[in-house]
Amino acid sequence: DHSCGACSNAGVYMVELREFAEAYLEAQQEMQEANCEAVQENCNCQYYYGDDQACLNKCYKDAGLDYCGEDQNDFNAAEFLECREADFGGNNYYGNNAQYYI
Repeated sequence: DHSCGACSNAGVYMVELREFAEAYLEAQQEMQEANCEAVQENCNCQYYYGDDQACLNKCYKDAGLDYCGEDQNDFNAAEFLECREADFGGNNYYGNNAQYYI
């Protein structure tokens, strides 16, 4: 028998990988949102001459939070928990216009 269950030191998954990934990504997003909100609440932009976004960006940078205030068009791993067609910008490496799914 070549199944992993036959191994003497085989690991046992307590939850499905997909369930773990969903919970992990959700917890990570919540933590990041809380961190951004905390910096925003404590950022003193009173003397920043009206450019509140530039002030907030500086506070985020000073706090080491490079993910705050970013464009939402960045890669989102949660989108790939479901099987769907990958968007490679209309062309793929081999030029055969094949559809790929992730």
